[in-house]
Amino acid sequence: MSDSAVRPCRPGALQLRICQLLALRPTLSSLNITQAQLDDVPDAVLDYYAEQLIDFFCSSEPESRWRQLAQRLAHSLRQSMNTEAQDVIQAVLDYPDSGMRSNALGAQAPKVYVVRRQGCHALGIVRGETMWVYTLGQALEPVDATAKEQLLKGAVELEDDVFEGWALAALDGALQRIHASDLEMFPSVEQLDRQLAWATNLSDFFTPTTDKDVLRDELEQQLPDWLRNASSAGRLDYSKLLVAMASLHRRYRGKGLLDDSTEQPALFARCLALQLRRIALESSLRGLAGITQDGYQRLRAAVRTYATDRHVNDLQMVFKPLSDESGYLIGPSQGEAGPWLMYRPGNREPLQQVTSAPETMPTVTDPFAALCKTCGNDPTMAGWAESPLQTLARLRQVGGNLNSCQTGSPTEAWRSEVSLLRNLALLLVCRGTAHASEAVATHLRLTWMDAEWAGACPSFSLRQQQRLERYKRSPRVKRSPTWGERIMEGIDRGLHLLSGVLIFNKDENSFNVFSKNRFNVVLNLNVVEHQVGKNSDDQVHTGPYIKRMKDDSWAFSRSPRLKRDAQGLSVNAEKAMKRASSLSAEATVLLTELARPNELPVEIEECFERKALELEAAIAAIERYTKVRSTQASIEMIARLRRQADELRASGRAQRIEGTRTTPAPTMGDVTYLLAQGVIEIVRINGREEETIGGIKDYLQEYEVQDRTNNAKPLWYAHFHYSTREAADDGPTLAHLKTAAQRAWAVSSNGRNARPGEIRLYTAGRS
Repeated sequence: MSDSAVRPCRPGALQLRICQLLALRPTLSSLNITQAQLDDVPDAVLDYYAEQLIDFFCSSEPESRWRQLAQRLAHSLRQSMNTEAQDVIQAVLDYPDSGMRSNALGAQAPKVYVVRRQGCHALGIVRGETMWVYTLGQALEPVDATAKEQLLKGAVELEDDVFEGWALAALDGALQRIHASDLEMFPSVEQLDRQLAWATNLSDFFTPTTDKDVLRDELEQQLPDWLRNASSAGRLDYSKLLVAMASLHRRYRGKGLLDDSTEQPALFARCLALQLRRIALESSLRGLAGITQDGYQRLRAAVRTYATDRHVNDLQMVFKPLSDESGYLIGPSQGEAGPWLMYRPGNREPLQQVTSAPETMPTVTDPFAALCKTCGNDPTMAGWAESPLQTLARLRQVGGNLNSCQTGSPTEAWRSEVSLLRNLALLLVCRGTAHASEAVATHLRLTWMDAEWAGACPSFSLRQQQRLERYKRSPRVKRSPTWGERIMEGIDRGLHLLSGVLIFNKDENSFNVFSKNRFNVVLNLNVVEHQVGKNSDDQVHTGPYIKRMKDDSWAFSRSPRLKRDAQGLSVNAEKAMKRASSLSAEATVLLTELARPNELPVEIEECFERKALELEAAIAAIERYTKVRSTQASIEMIARLRRQADELRASGRAQRIEGTRTTPAPTMGDVTYLLAQGVIEIVRINGREEETIGGIKDYLQEYEVQDRTNNAKPLWYAHFHYSTREAADDGPTLAHLKTAAQRAWAVSSNGRNARPGEIRLYTAGRS
């Protein structure tokens, strides 16, 4: 284990419960987000994920997690209540709706805020000059006047249900971290999914612990693959199993299945139930013994403490002895469909899932009583039963953690094991990150959600009810002969139509409604939304959204909504803009600097081309992150970078051409380049002329390389030597490329320059 692993993570019970409550939140993979979508519209993907997270958190089916969390927060505050603050806290608990509390208590009504305390979101409760602060898992504490002033500077008053508002602030903090994710650091769906799992832990409830974020990530990497890569549901199941193991271990002070537990039937029954549950769950996660998630859930129900809890989908799960008396069949009590699990205590692999039920005897009402008698001397049990310490060691979660958790008393080592079990339970539902530096200081005020009409309960808060009055159709209009004709089909079915206006009739009240389309970039489809308004053609003064129910009736939507009119650029777009600004400044310097006489012309052009490519990459990054939301500044930056990229290429080309034209030693590569650029033209001069060099007769054909940019002025001369006057043009014995000043130079018979110490000619050797 790494050195950092010697420090324990001591999770609080509240953090563990909250993380388990939200463990099944969506992932990019579960939403079927592809790598192509992430590459093409990354900000749209983050928005879509955030929207799905809000739906997961606030959906009332089967039960609102938002409401459950609010209830946990209220219960936690109740437990922290002390005598000194009892009246104030009881007032908040009795009237969580701030409007109702104010109406009931008047000037004595305490005000409640979300405040930042020790780096996390806390509840600030103020009455008169006195203020109390409650942070989850800590004691309720009074603060002095100076601290009160500091805390209230950035505080946000909770005007509706205070516990729902507190929970919503933590959710918005998660949304802020989602949109702060550096997509350049997490380019793949898998990498981003891991970071999003960390970002959505609702960590704003707890004091920031960057070291523990990193530690959790390190500890997770040490888990066996089958557990580390398990689904969210599988990790949650194992987390709950570990909590149950820790509770039992604590209750019986470390005694287990192999510690004379048969003398304590209750201990034996609970230990054996947990062992069977562990084996079935691990087998389902590892794909062993044919055990599926469905099979595990059936066994999980069958071993519950109370018979009234032993049901799956309204089917009672029971133990039936096998006809050969070798074990038990675990599954439905009657002849319903499988799967079933066979439990054979004498086998080293005691559980096996089957799809066809073998012959059995009648149901045993208390199988653990019989097992307690028969399993005490079972020699195979030691082969598959484990103590908590053995389980932790097998999952590679002991090492230094256990040493640092030791109590100093060998007889109470079980306390360390309980701590480690809970630590691992949290680890499975509260992901860490190796990139804790990506953490952002979240705002207390809702940044990414519009919660003006939101609530975890169907009914509006008092403040919301008062605001809703503005949107009701006037009594004069409502007393019209009809509230409109009910629409029977289409996207508006269930609403009413009156004089061409959509009408929402609810509880003897009537509201004007307008609908609008919103294009979902990720799903590539139009989403039609309906919203209450003062007038059907006024989309500025708007009320709550409404939604169609399964029976085509309509109801007010109580979920907060992702803000889609956020001003400015996303975090990733801002980073792209900052990078682009730096590159633009570098390009400006490059375009204005003096000539580079010591560099080859081709190297100069390549330098300018590299910078142009960097600018184009910056353009692509800005465009990638501004498909959903752009600004005038981002549009202007893209135009500037495009202009500079064009200027760089033009300048690089011009400098290469000029450097090539003025080179004192031209080559055939220079000729080829200038020809391709249309700068030169090659003209044949006269015919082949006889000459003698070094006593050898040959025939010279001269070509003039004319500069088309300078009135066809001769730039260079090309001399080709042939052995005969009739030799083919492509068969010279020697060739030279000369500047105008070198035109008359003689060349020796071996092709060398006739003037030692002068610049040598470009020469092609004899064939």
